[in-house]
Amino acid sequence: MLYRLAALAALLFVAVLPVLAQAGGAAPLGRNRPIGVGDTVNVVVVGEEMMSGAKIVDDEGKITLTLAGDIRVAGMTPAQASAAVARALRARKLLRNPRVTVSMGALEQPRQFTVAGAVRSTGQYPLQTRTTLLQAIARASGPQDGARQNAVELTRTRPDGSVEKKTYDVTKAEAGTIAVLPGDYIFVPFPRNRPKVNVLTILSTVSALGFLLRR
Repeated sequence: MLYRLAALAALLFVAVLPVLAQAGGAAPLGRNRPIGVGDTVNVVVVGEEMMSGAKIVDDEGKITLTLAGDIRVAGMTPAQASAAVARALRARKLLRNPRVTVSMGALEQPRQFTVAGAVRSTGQYPLQTRTTLLQAIARASGPQDGARQNAVELTRTRPDGSVEKKTYDVTKAEAGTIAVLPGDYIFVPFPRNRPKVNVLTILSTVSALGFLLRR
């Protein structure tokens, strides 16, 4: 009896061991996840206040540091980004032995964009991976018939509070290269000859139908 119990315990241990090993080796999430386009990262360069601060990863996967310029960090973990920034500072002969820490910031902010106007499904959509302007419109089930695809507006609020609005022709290849960032507002214009809705006519029709139903 004791032999059977010992054998059963051994079999259970062997079965559970791979699961435990997999859980122990799982990649950390949250603030240690890879940095993506639109993320906010906190950069600390010890002794260099001008280079330090919160930075937003642009649509090319880069952050901009004062004096240092653009440095690519997208796809890296914060630890890898720290090393990349330190290498850039040394390579550009700005600091001989830089001590750099990059950490994730503003994780509590929702990563989403909005599509409105002449699309088949307007609304807000989560931004989970790199998404182009063309893909964003496809997420909204595509443009409606007659939509003015050559005048799509993309409105973006910059970190300093300024608002930038640009117009794109999504029938051209460029739309497949424009990256959407969290908070972007995309508006697809309706056709110029869109029929106008006469509210008074609608109210009169509803009233007449109600009168006929009551008879």
